[in-house]
Amino acid sequence: MRVKEIMTPGPACCAPDTRLEKVASLMLENDCGEIPVVDGTKLVGVVTDRDIAMRGFAHAKNPLDVPVKNIMTRDVLSVDEDTPLDVALESMEERRVRRLPVTRNGKVVGIVSQSDLLPYVPATKFIEFVEAVSRAGAQPYNLTVRVEDADSNDLHASAGEPQSLARRGI
Repeated sequence: MRVKEIMTPGPACCAPDTRLEKVASLMLENDCGEIPVVDGTKLVGVVTDRDIAMRGFAHAKNPLDVPVKNIMTRDVLSVDEDTPLDVALESMEERRVRRLPVTRNGKVVGIVSQSDLLPYVPATKFIEFVEAVSRAGAQPYNLTVRVEDADSNDLHASAGEPQSLARRGI
């Protein structure tokens, strides 16, 4: 089975300059917890409801006015729509992510979440997956948050270079 067979197609996306207020509205309107951030058609990050709560509201003077580029996760794992489901699941588990943007020729065309996986993954494997992505503690990759200018609330999170399974040859 391929990712494109189970993904949620056409996810809401935003641009790096989109304000958090708009992103939160997109999440509410689309009943989702993650919005891919695109520059033109290129995936440059993701922002989750947790990013807004932890990086936006916890550190910003006026969080609703903060652009998403200041708090988004830049180290984005994505998969091509033709990636086998078991490869995507393994990568999500390894990186401890609950949602995974899906691309076609580099353009975001879908998203796969935990709930999308449930009907297609054996129960024991799904339980292992949920336990792995929910495990307390640090991400398996070093996460660095740096404040560029304390007055501008400009926060950046990085865990290295963005990785795509397609780019890694998977």
